[in-house]
Amino acid sequence: LGSIDLTVHNYIGSLDGPNAQYFVRLVDRMNSFPVIDVDRSNGPNRGMIYITWAEVRNGFDVDIFIKKLTPHSGSLPDIGSVVKVNTDASGADQFFPWISVDDVTGDVGVAFYDRRDDSSATLFNTYYARSTDGGASFTENIRVSSASSNPRVQANVLGSGASQIGLGDYLALQSLNGKALMLWGDTRRERQEIMFGKVDFNPSGGGGGGGGGGGGGLANDNCQSPRIISTLPYQDELNTLTAT
Repeated sequence: LGSIDLTVHNYIGSLDGPNAQYFVRLVDRMNSFPVIDVDRSNGPNRGMIYITWAEVRNGFDVDIFIKKLTPHSGSLPDIGSVVKVNTDASGADQFFPWISVDDVTGDVGVAFYDRRDDSSATLFNTYYARSTDGGASFTENIRVSSASSNPRVQANVLGSGASQIGLGDYLALQSLNGKALMLWGDTRRERQEIMFGKVDFNPSGGGGGGGGGGGGGLANDNCQSPRIISTLPYQDELNTLTAT
């Protein structure tokens, strides 16, 4: 190839200063950086590259978007069309997305902060969106946080250059075997904390069940009927891919 550089997307409404076209209200540190992941499953979209980001395409509020890149051997990948991830029509801001492609199912998951539940455009919740068709559509937006947060709580801590750190920049997301595991910044108790949440798409509510739980899956995956370790030292080995 003559060049390995590839323009994936030109921002319409950047969130980056100092010449940002839009500022997310009450959030000191904002950006439009993209987040990338690859489908490593054995499904029909194996090898596909997904990139998600936030921007102001409508000139009114921030939304989450995604593109799929189809790789080819010896040539640059094909760039798919822009797909909107959040499904609300409230005109609220969605920001700080993170992406994780399920290594088992190939489902594309995106977590983000969302203000659709607050008419004052102050509080936010953590949401999760999933695509089961290779990023072509996101029909499910699920609220994961059970209580809303205010980004101004403990937001005056100063970082380098004496700039306010605010809430921070990142969420964490890992999708595996029909489950989405998330970490996010949360201020429901009037201080900045890290909260954890899980969304489980398995019909049985989990991958385990052997050893008294029902539903097949991983043996000894039930707290009510644990394996007893009677002598020490003890050594065992098993694959926890389907564990709850």
